[in-house]
Amino acid sequence: MTNNVKLNQNEQFYFESEQVLVTNLRVFTIQKKSFEGEDVWDEIPISDTTQPEPKNAGKISRKPLGINLSLIGLVLMGLQIIPYMLFQVNLLGILGGFFEGLYFLISMSSFTVGVYLLLNAFLTPNPHTAVLIPIIGKSKDYVVSFPGWDNPKVKELIRQYHRAKRSIE
Repeated sequence: MTNNVKLNQNEQFYFESEQVLVTNLRVFTIQKKSFEGEDVWDEIPISDTTQPEPKNAGKISRKPLGINLSLIGLVLMGLQIIPYMLFQVNLLGILGGFFEGLYFLISMSSFTVGVYLLLNAFLTPNPHTAVLIPIIGKSKDYVVSFPGWDNPKVKELIRQYHRAKRSIE
């Protein structure tokens, strides 16, 4: 993980992960992957950064519920459409217009909500904790992402960042 990071004399690691390294003098973050497959680390002196800010983001996937609702909606629509298409028989017509309309609303609502939940599951990111490390005097922040909400590595990163910041003051 840290094979291509060169430490200065009297520099030691306080925190290591796949995306960020904190030493007693610098903060390293992966900003780009090189074409050769090696990680390219951006570095900045820890004195030029301010307090990291953790933020929870992303949504819990509702893929199973979306699939179930979509299938229920399709089955209900199929039970009404297939007999009519094959035999020209409206099975719900004998119940009256109100119940036929209610059946249609239930089947279409189930299908529509299911498709919405499926699209939402594919288009939104999974739950993660993003850590913004602001750089003093620049509009750019380093952003590091950890899987899951309130990831314990984030608390450790912030704790070690404070330790490193105190060591240079």
